[in-house]
Amino acid sequence: MILRAWRGDLHAYLGGIIRAANGIAESVGGVSHHVHLLIGLRATHRLADVLRELKSVSSGWVHEEIGLAAFAWHALAQKQNFVFERAGFACGSEATLRRGRGGAPRPPAV
Repeated sequence: MILRAWRGDLHAYLGGIIRAANGIAESVGGVSHHVHLLIGLRATHRLADVLRELKSVSSGWVHEEIGLAAFAWHALAQKQNFVFERAGFACGSEATLRRGRGGAPRPPAV
């Protein structure tokens, strides 16, 4: 279970993992038993590899920093990942995407 006391830190850490992989963490959130990620990945990313790395590294963080040795993503998500693709997503720096519209991501050019 992802407790409120450390949920925000976990979400921030997940965003950092995506950024370290040269992806864009648009939004990271969730509740006690799952997370939602809106991320931008490059054409060279393999989704299965990104998710495996995300789960592995973040599980290690929960084990070490939070002290929950029994924490595992598969127990929370029952080994299910749901992915929706948004066509036309413009990959760039977060600063570039957030210019204009009061910090909201700019829609892709048509």
